[in-house]
Amino acid sequence: EANFQDENGGTIANRVSLPYSRYDHFAGINFDRWSYKAGKPFNANIVVLDINEKELFGQNVEVSVTREYYETVRRLGTGNYYYYDWNKKKESVQGCQFKYTSSRRTCSVKFEKHGTYRFKVRLANGSAKETEYTTYVYGGDSYYGYRPYNHDRMDIHVSASKAKKGDVIEVLVMSPFKKAEGFITLERDGILKKEKITLDGNTYLHKIKIDKDWMVPGFYVSAVIFRGRTKEKIDGNVDLGKPAFKIGYAKVEVEHSLKALDIKVKTSREEYRPGEELEAEIEVRDHTEAGRKSELAIAVVDEALLQLSTMARKNYDVLDSFYKLGGLRVKNYETLVQLIGKRTYGKKGGTPGGGG
Repeated sequence: EANFQDENGGTIANRVSLPYSRYDHFAGINFDRWSYKAGKPFNANIVVLDINEKELFGQNVEVSVTREYYETVRRLGTGNYYYYDWNKKKESVQGCQFKYTSSRRTCSVKFEKHGTYRFKVRLANGSAKETEYTTYVYGGDSYYGYRPYNHDRMDIHVSASKAKKGDVIEVLVMSPFKKAEGFITLERDGILKKEKITLDGNTYLHKIKIDKDWMVPGFYVSAVIFRGRTKEKIDGNVDLGKPAFKIGYAKVEVEHSLKALDIKVKTSREEYRPGEELEAEIEVRDHTEAGRKSELAIAVVDEALLQLSTMARKNYDVLDSFYKLGGLRVKNYETLVQLIGKRTYGKKGGTPGGGG
């Protein structure tokens, strides 16, 4: 760590850190995708490295897999209110053991049930830190127990929170309803795009192509689903089967490199002292290498100060200032929250009972 005082009396400091690990081996795991279709085989890609990031062959690798799901019931609470009571369950499923070689770097699996699967890879001799990775397996019209909430929100996940133009983002909708209809919308200062969806099961995978200029610098993915009336009974004047809805949000930032200008500056010398004059040739091109007519702003800063202050260069990056994803600035309103449920009434003039 070093610090010094500038000409204005302010203190500028910086520090450098070095990595340290008590392990000399590392086992890693990743997948070609982040979600898979139930009933179809796929591979978990394994890598074993030493501390210098070189592959270590001949290691015995163990891959264990756990399926996670929730068992849920509705219970009557105080105030004649029904709430969800859930219990998280885990079950060990198919894994694999093999010797890591140049010809064997994968663990092949296939799951018939959809849900959340947590992979854990470790070396048999325990000389490396365990690595975990979670992936999702979605199915058709079957029902999977996601964690329920006692409000109108639900979980949705995106395959990547950062993307660039040309990418395809996958949105996984985790519905608490067995069947539902709804909308997926892209929002930022309003509704940018909307699509109607139908859920035959309670898991739905939606794809979004990042191919429009208006998607920069990003957007918020919203999923709103609706369930019609069900056959659940009216219990204690609580209408358990009345229509309901759920809503979920996820944030996606889109890279703005296509908006960046490439600036090249050519001078007669590489170094100038304070008070000296210089002439420079400045060339500005866009991402297609085409020249662009531009307005320039020049700031002259001592290179020594930039070397000690890592954030100083960031302050002159106007691209991030112009293309930064702000808040959502969209409000949602749904009339179903005001829906009064059905009631059951006794016979007119019936004896209410009680009184000892």
